[in-house]
Amino acid sequence: MATFTFTENYTPSLSLDDQSLTAFEFSSYGMTGLVTNVSFTLLGLFHTHPDDLDMLLIAPDGVRNLAFWSDAGGGTDLVNADITFSDSGAIALPDEAALTSGTYRPADYDGVETGGIYTYPGAVLHAGPNGAGTFANAFAGISPNGTWQLRIKDDDFSDVGSLSGFQLTITTSGSVAALTGTALSDTLAVSETGFGSGYFRYNGQFPVAYSGVSSFTL
Repeated sequence: MATFTFTENYTPSLSLDDQSLTAFEFSSYGMTGLVTNVSFTLLGLFHTHPDDLDMLLIAPDGVRNLAFWSDAGGGTDLVNADITFSDSGAIALPDEAALTSGTYRPADYDGVETGGIYTYPGAVLHAGPNGAGTFANAFAGISPNGTWQLRIKDDDFSDVGSLSGFQLTITTSGSVAALTGTALSDTLAVSETGFGSGYFRYNGQFPVAYSGVSSFTL
């Protein structure tokens, strides 16, 4: 198995406006095999009332998804928090307690939102306690490559926030990194930090961290 982390950073930070839907698209590539595990990190998150937020991660197939944050964190300001969501988190994202940087299991509280608030036409898989969704049962077994979507909804009045970036970490059943391109047109830079681990950068995009990679095919 190999693990890949895809990072998106924004300067300046992107606004999360009051009572608005903010949608992001980002690509994952170069992986073989099928997804076995996923985790997701929000970078530099500010918000004056985090309980207003609802977040949906949608896989490249446009069908598999997980509402991993909904109505959590109470009313205490979030200030430059880096929050990782993982099925292996020691605790679930809290309902009313103040949030700080750390790792949490996904959580969906209060009313069960439909896909309509995300302008998503399909059925939404909700994390607990509103549902039984996890990253594993949402995304395991699908192809890892393609365009992922993150949709963040602010569903109440008078509070705003911003986001500096995010990271998607995917573990796959394959151990080969496979990248294709056009000679004399596309570029690939690889930097090894250890056996089977390092970073690669394709066409100047944000570096992709990898581990557990046995070989590259080009």
